[in-house]
Amino acid sequence: PTHSYHWSLDGTAQPVQVFARAEQALNAQIINYRSSADGKWLLCGGIVMANNAVNGLLQVYSVDLKASQPVMPSHAACFVTAQVDGRPNKSNLFCFTLLTPAPKFNVMELGVPRDQALKRQADLPMQPGDFPMSMAPDDKWGMVYILTKMGQLIVYEVQSGTLLINMKASDNFVSASSECGESGGLVTVDITGRVCKF
Repeated sequence: PTHSYHWSLDGTAQPVQVFARAEQALNAQIINYRSSADGKWLLCGGIVMANNAVNGLLQVYSVDLKASQPVMPSHAACFVTAQVDGRPNKSNLFCFTLLTPAPKFNVMELGVPRDQALKRQADLPMQPGDFPMSMAPDDKWGMVYILTKMGQLIVYEVQSGTLLINMKASDNFVSASSECGESGGLVTVDITGRVCKF
């Protein structure tokens, strides 16, 4: 598909085209699609094989501006709604990984003037040949869970960018994961069918 569509499951609604996918990402296998809590930001993430490596491609779209940011070389991303010190209301935070030149976890606050936005960057512990497969928000506790191809679980607190957990979650490929909503945390399923909650 060359476009992103949203389709309400209510009544007899038809799919609505939201934005065109970036040309350089059309051949990517889509592994992530998310909306910010306020619906003003969307992201579409995928992976492609190039030079014997799995490369990430991330397209971020502003609904208000009806425009995409330049495609980023990111494997995993999400939006987190969290309380930021000094803000009267919870903030929309865009979290993403970058592997080059060195692996990093990044946080950027959305919806505020650029010079006032919270920005954090932290080292991302990554083994050679590994890469983030998914990133899940935990709005209840203001954290992000990152799962890698090799089964590593990495957890950050988003306001400070502090690494909280770096542990082996599975010896097998984690084929699916989902945030736990109101209770907080993450549920994973590996290729053997083992289900874990973190």
